[in-house]
Amino acid sequence: MRKKTGDVVEFSLPDGGFAYAKILKSPLVAFYDCITAERVPLADVTSAKTAFSVWVMDEAVNSKAWKKIGTTALTEDDLRERLFFSRDMISKDYVLHDDFGTAPASKEDCIGLEVAAIWSKKQIEERLSHHRRGESSPILRRHQEMLSEHWDFPSRK
Repeated sequence: MRKKTGDVVEFSLPDGGFAYAKILKSPLVAFYDCITAERVPLADVTSAKTAFSVWVMDEAVNSKAWKKIGTTALTEDDLRERLFFSRDMISKDYVLHDDFGTAPASKEDCIGLEVAAIWSKKQIEERLSHHRRGESSPILRRHQEMLSEHWDFPSRK
């Protein structure tokens, strides 16, 4: 079933428990800071703060595993423009990404931003499992390493 903007979804995490997200303007999804051992009512989910918002593959959003539990109006925060960053593998230049395109950036412009990447279902579930434990996921650490002066594109083994 195709999810729409404003839909709230629930999905189980590989290490147990349930996580929740709100579908924003595709491919953007906001993940609630609400990871629970048992299912909770929609009102409890939507009253939680947003842990992070990233671009997510349609395959994940529309999977049967991510069950729609309701729909809620978009807030002003949901509608605000998000900035993401990337780093060119050759020039090592930083680039900002938004809904309208890209622009050159400095390292300082990129600190605190999410990497411009499309996350898979497995990657999101891993990140949320680590988030619940108060840890940074390996993928998120690799993304943060892009801000290092000695960053190099990881080799594929």
